Formats: sequence, structure tokens, C-alpha cells
Amino acid sequence: MSSKQQTYEDRVEKVPLLSTNDFASTHTRQPTQQQIQYQNQYQQNPVQQQNQQQVSSDMEDSPAYQVLTNLLVSKYRLSNASEIQTIPGTSSRYMNALSCCCAFCGIRTFEVPSGYIRLATDGSGNFLVYNAGVHRIHNPFLTLKGGNIPLSETLVQHGDRTIVTVRQGHVGYCEDMGQPVLLPPGLHEWQSSTLKFHSSIDLNNTLIKLGPYTILTVDEGYAAVTQNNGQQAILEGGRTHLLTHRNWKFEKFMTEKIQTDELARIEATSADNVKMHTYATVVWRVTDVKSAARMSAETMRHDGGELKTADQSDMTKLRNDVLKQATASLACFIGEIRYSDSFHISAQVTRGREDTAQGNTQPPVPDDLSDYSPIWDPKRMATAMDVANKVTRTYGVTILSINIISAIPADTNLQNALAKGAVASAEAEQLETIARGESKAAKIKAEGDAQAEIIRADGAKVAAEKLASSAIAVELARLDKVGQVLSNKSTFFFGANSSAESLSQLLSNPNVVSK
Repeated sequence: MSSKQQTYEDRVEKVPLLSTNDFASTHTRQPTQQQIQYQNQYQQNPVQQQNQQQVSSDMEDSPAYQVLTNLLVSKYRLSNASEIQTIPGTSSRYMNALSCCCAFCGIRTFEVPSGYIRLATDGSGNFLVYNAGVHRIHNPFLTLKGGNIPLSETLVQHGDRTIVTVRQGHVGYCEDMGQPVLLPPGLHEWQSSTLKFHSSIDLNNTLIKLGPYTILTVDEGYAAVTQNNGQQAILEGGRTHLLTHRNWKFEKFMTEKIQTDELARIEATSADNVKMHTYATVVWRVTDVKSAARMSAETMRHDGGELKTADQSDMTKLRNDVLKQATASLACFIGEIRYSDSFHISAQVTRGREDTAQGNTQPPVPDDLSDYSPIWDPKRMATAMDVANKVTRTYGVTILSINIISAIPADTNLQNALAKGAVASAEAEQLETIARGESKAAKIKAEGDAQAEIIRADGAKVAAEKLASSAIAVELARLDKVGQVLSNKSTFFFGANSSAESLSQLLSNPNVVSK
């Protein structure tokens, strides 16, 4: 063994072994006088604690924070900026001017304006924050970090020192040794090597992730489908909910509002084998969210991932199930109706004429529905909806109505023929309407003439009764009638004797009667 190696071993054996306590006491840094003053000056007193509680009650008195009441940590919050643990100025500009000649001795001088702070390290691993004022530091290892920082800065991180401002309506999210720490609105400050600030989160969002927590706001008319350790949990609308652990996951929103969808054109065959192109709409809504989520809606992602936003959730599968069932019920409804007897307008006219010829005076439909067709019969359609709802109610959906927009034959030739028949029927109906109007007008005119004759007769009767009461009036009336009978060439003679003898003498006079 060489002498050099022996010397090294002898030196190692002479080194005393230290216990854990001895090591800690030997290597623990003793606080300086400045640090002791710093800690004593800014230790919270009862008055500061009372002010902090008052600030807490004022800032958190908002409905936005109700769901987080038991999770918010207020012990780091300050009532005002003067409570920030900083080192105040202990010098003056005059003293600093005198110390300029001693700069080579390790004396540092600087000034911090009001409303600002200054960051520094003391060379021993401590992170210092200097308040507004004039400073003179006797430490050659002191290092100033950057420039002056305004107190209005949202986040100031300096080693194990953190100053953060959380705005109203936001929550500060921090983690301390893997555990979430939520900060209420206000000014916060702490000194910790493990507590780290991550972000300020706006509570205005519908879906908010806070580490293992999830805040979920559900509007009225909606419900939220969540999964709590594999068990489905439905959260009602009109409230804000807190999912309290990592494995309680939000899956999707489901609307309870009325939905109206168009059914794609379907080809359905009527009872008399006429293929129809039918267009319709269906109105429906989710009435049992729990059954709909469990039986029909897709709630899990195929890749096993987690929903990041509420926009990724939809009701596509549930909607397709409803539309398919409505289509099947509509096709069944059309298959029960004969097109030739009920769909075409000419069939209605023809059937009406046949019923009249057979003495059947009862119309097939109400009088106010002359062009009635069973395809728009609400009672029959209600029956079709009941059949559809027997299926849809098993997965929490109720169909409110199925409305047929149009139903036309698929065969073009049949369409043209029916169109011509419809035109002929319309023209016949128009002529019938004109004839009915002329007949009614003639009847009204005849009734008017008859009424006029009755009125004239009644007037003549009243006049005769009045004439009978006066002899002169009777004679005048008699002359009037005689004048009407005789022509304009008639000659009248008036005398005292008006017997037949006088008339014969008059006629025998040749001077009166010319040959």
C-alpha cells in the first residue's frame, strides 16, 4: 500500500461521524437579525385576522361561490396591500449619498417608489421582497432581481414567495404537495416551497375543471348526465353542481326542450298498393332523462377519453332512434288507407254523387269539411302516435305529434291522371256552384215579386175601404175607371136625364153621329 493511499485512509478515519441531530444543528442556517425583524414585524395579529375574516365574508358573498364554500382557502388572503410581508426602507437619500464611497465595502443602496416592490436574494438562499422606500443593505452578496414591480401585478413569483391577485368571479387554482388549493377573490401572499399557483379560472364557464374537482352549471330545460365510479347520476337543471372527486365525470348534457325534426322522404304503400312519397315532421321531447341516458343515448367516448368541453356532447343516436320509430309508425298509418277512396279529391265528389243517387243523405264527413281526407284525420294520427310512443317511452321519449306535409304518388303517369281528374272535378264543381247561385238568385227574385204584389193588394184594399166612406170619392173613382176603359176618341155628355131613352135619341141625331 502506497504512502499516499495510507495517508488518505488515516485522514478518513480521523473524521468523526455525526448523528442526524448533530448534522441538522451543524448545517442549519441561523436566521440573521434582519430576518428576525422581518418575521416579527409581519406576523399577523388579532386585528389583522379579524380584518381578513371581514374581507372574506364580503368577497365571497356571491352566488358564484356557493358551491365552493367549503373548498375555498382564505388563510393566505390579505385585507390590503400594506399587509404584504416586505422589508421596509430604513435609510434616506442623504445617508445613501454618504454611502456611495463605501460601495466597495459591500453596501448596496436603492430606492423603491410607492405602489411598487423590489425582489432580491441575500446570497444565502433566501428570497427577499423590499417595500417602497429608500434602502441601504450591508450585504455584498445581495442580488437585486429585475426592476420595480407594481402591486397591481396579477402574479408575482419569487422563489418560495408568491403574491397573487384573484379577480372577482374567478378562482385561483394552486397545488400543495399534489393536493388542490382553491383561492377566493382577493390579494393573497404566502411563502412555501411546495404551494404553487397554477391559474386563475373564470366561473362564468359551464364546465370548469379544478384538478380533481369539476364545477358544472346546468341551465333550466337541460339535465346533465354524469358517471360516478361507473354509476349513472343525473343532475337537474337550474343549478350549479360540484363533482367532488376525479372519478366523478361529466358525460353530456341532455335537453328537455321540445324538438321538431323533418322526416326524410319515405316511400310507403297504401292499402290499394299505391306507392306514395310522403313528407312529414315529428315533434318530440325527452320526458325521462334517466331512461334516455341509460337505454338510448351514447354517454361514453369510444376511445375512453374524457370530454373537455360541453360542446362535444350531443343526442345524435337518440334522435335517430326517435326518427326511425316515427317513420315506421307513419308508414303503418299510410298502409291502412286506400288512396283511391280517400286521398284524391275526385273520389270525394264521386262518392258524394253515388251516395245521393242511393238515397244516402248522410255525408261521410262533417259538413264543414267538404274536402276532408283521412290522411289528415287527427284521431287516426293520434292512434299512430300511441303506437310509436309504446316504443319510445321505453327509452324516455314522448312523441307529441306527427304532421304530414304532403303525400303524392310515386308514379308520374298516375300523378298526371289524377291532376287532370282534379281539374275536371274542380271545373264541374265550379259550374255546379254557378248554377246553384243562379237558381238561388231566381228564387230570391220570385219571392220579391210575390211580396210586392201582396203589398200592392193590401194597399188597394185599404184605399177601397176609404173610398166607400165618401160618395164623391166613389164617383171620382168610377170616372177614373171608365176613362181607362174608353179610348181617347170617346165623347162624354153630361145632362140631367141619363136614361136609355135619351141615349137612343142622341144616337139617332144625324148631326151627332156622322155617316
